Amino acid sequence: MKQAKLDEISAKLHKMTPSLVNDALTVFQQDPYLVARYGKGLREVAQQGVSSLRDVLLGALQFDHPQLLGSELKWLERLLEARQINPQTLQTHLHHFRARLDQDLPPEDAKVLLIVFDQAVEILPLR
Repeated sequence: MKQAKLDEISAKLHKMTPSLVNDALTVFQQDPYLVARYGKGLREVAQQGVSSLRDVLLGALQFDHPQLLGSELKWLERLLEARQINPQTLQTHLHHFRARLDQDLPPEDAKVLLIVFDQAVEILPLR
C-alpha cells in the first residue's frame, strides 16, 4: 500500500477514535467486573485499548502482516484471562470496532482494513 493512502486511512481512524472510545466504554460498562475493578478509570482503559488496537491495526496494514494484530489480540486475551476478565467482553468490543470500521469508513478503505482485521481476529478462539 502506498504511504499516501496509508496516511489517509490513518487520519480517518484517528478522527474516529473519540467515538470508538465511547463505543468501547459502553461495552466495558456492561461488564460488572471491569466497572468494579477500574471504576472512574474505565474511560482511560477504553482510550488505551482503542488507541492500541487502532495503532497495531495500522501497523499490520502497513506491513501487510495481519499476524501482528493477531499476536497482539492473543496476548490481550491471555492478559484478560489472567485478570479474570470475561473474554466475551473482548469479543463484543472487537465486534463493535469492526462494525464501526465497516459503516464509517469509505468502502475502499474499510475493505482493506477489514481484510487485515478479520485475518487477525480469526486467530482468536470464539467462546
